[in-house]
Amino acid sequence: MNNILSLIILLGAVQGGILSVVIYRSKFNQPANKVLSVAIFVVSIALLLTYFLLVLDYRQYPFLIKSTLPLPLIFVPLLYLYTRLCTKENKKLTLSDLKYFIPFLVVLIYNIPFYFGSPARKIAYYENENLYNASLFSDQLEIILVGIILFAFSVLIVSLVFRMRKNFENEVSNYREELIKLMFFLAWATFVFTLTGLILSLLRVAGITYPYLLDFLTAIGSTFLVYFIGYYTLLHPQIFHPLKEEPEAKVPKPLQTVNESVYDDYLSKITVRMEQDKMYRDPELTLQSFSEKINIPSYLVSKIINSKTGLNFYNFVNKYRIEEIKKELLKSPSPQIIRIAFDAGFNTKSSFYNYFKKDTGVSPKDYISQNHPEKKSI
Repeated sequence: MNNILSLIILLGAVQGGILSVVIYRSKFNQPANKVLSVAIFVVSIALLLTYFLLVLDYRQYPFLIKSTLPLPLIFVPLLYLYTRLCTKENKKLTLSDLKYFIPFLVVLIYNIPFYFGSPARKIAYYENENLYNASLFSDQLEIILVGIILFAFSVLIVSLVFRMRKNFENEVSNYREELIKLMFFLAWATFVFTLTGLILSLLRVAGITYPYLLDFLTAIGSTFLVYFIGYYTLLHPQIFHPLKEEPEAKVPKPLQTVNESVYDDYLSKITVRMEQDKMYRDPELTLQSFSEKINIPSYLVSKIINSKTGLNFYNFVNKYRIEEIKKELLKSPSPQIIRIAFDAGFNTKSSFYNYFKKDTGVSPKDYISQNHPEKKSI
């Protein structure tokens, strides 16, 4: 079992090193990709050190003992910064972001006497921690504190992603929906792994034994999470590519009161442009670009749509797309479903299928079988 585990860890370390270089050189979403590449590189170093601890005799190579402890305090904060860049919470990093690595520096400085201490002390630490389950309370407390800090970062990541969904709700680009799904997966997976690590450290302090493989499985799971994000970034660069920058228009201050007939006129203008000009077919349509094309301030477009239809701009446009798709699906006994969806303005399969099922309650194929005249007459 140890041989298989060590092989998986070694392959992960090598793979991570290659992946970090490829992502660093990627042309898409460069600030976030650079942060992700460094995070993956740190994970690869941690895996390599773990591999050596598994295959080498710790008594001959005591300098490896405890070498991986501070590294998650680099990796998880980097993951937080990566999420922040992807969610556009901040467009770039600043010197003030170095504060997120203070816990790493504190743990590193605290352990300097250990790292430069005698081999006998390191060997005793390793045996008490891994063989006899008799580690010192100070060592146990250190591991718990590291676990609490990592868990706190995971909570920050989850909160960022929730804010991201709110910030993107007026962008109709389906790429943004794909990015939201990816970020939610990243956030909750990080939350689960850090919480699991914290629980395991608390169980150890309480004297409750558990299979030692759980420690490795948690580490490997976190590794696969980062690698998944890395490969997803390479395979789907479009979801990280920023939408075309649009000049910020000087928007007048919102009107305190607007005549109801004016609202109705504006809504009529909005629906005419959607129904006649079929502006919803533009896969990168945004609230800002739409408002400029119809010459109505974006805040009024959003307010009118919300007050008159109960939908935000994103769902308002997708409703037009779904209605067109439903009509096109019934025109032919064997329609090309994805082509129809893309022609209507969707540009990812998952986004289309999710919205279609949300609107109709069934899949496109089931919708055809239930509603197509030829199918119903059989």
